[in-house]
Amino acid sequence: MKQLEIIIGSQMGGTEYVAEHLSQLLADQGIESQLHEQPDLQI
Repeated sequence: MKQLEIIIGSQMGGTEYVAEHLSQLLADQGIESQLHEQPDLQI
């Protein structure tokens, strides 16, 4: 099964709604996704 990582960056919160909707659309197509609202991008 395919899996995508979705990184959310937003000042006002609007992209969270888009990301959640995208995640649901992906799930409907059999693609898993994980949302990251405040990822730690340091290596």
